Amino acid sequence: MMPQMHEGRDGSGSRYLALDPRARDIFRTQDTYPPDKPSRRRSGRKVLVVDDQPDALRSTVELFSEMGYDVLQASSGDEAIELLARTPDIEVLFTDVFMPNMDGVNLAREARRLLPGINVILVSGYPASAMDLHGGEPGEFHFLMKPFLMSEVAIVLRR
Repeated sequence: MMPQMHEGRDGSGSRYLALDPRARDIFRTQDTYPPDKPSRRRSGRKVLVVDDQPDALRSTVELFSEMGYDVLQASSGDEAIELLARTPDIEVLFTDVFMPNMDGVNLAREARRLLPGINVILVSGYPASAMDLHGGEPGEFHFLMKPFLMSEVAIVLRR
């Protein structure tokens, strides 16, 4: 069914567009990324998401769930270390850089000590300060700037 434009009955110029829900694909563009909604089917892969900000933690957990990951979450570096120590099959650590007590860079280094093959992604809204704090080898960890897109996370995960 095609969308239909309707005008107000009184001639006042009010106009609205009515769409039949079955017509939503008419407006999908060819270059939309990702082309299809990610599957909620579980991949069996585990990610640990760490952020001290509850809203950021919740939305990132949802993002990884949408991508099919089994998601563990922590609101501090110390909590994350406990999870890493007792869950050896975590494949990805996705952590904010700036957190109280243990920052994301030190958490990432401890995670690599516990699980040498873990894929680490650091995120921050303050890239220059995060890189100063990092002070490590170039390419030691992946880095994304907040706010990030699902497509950016997917690209980093494929590397």
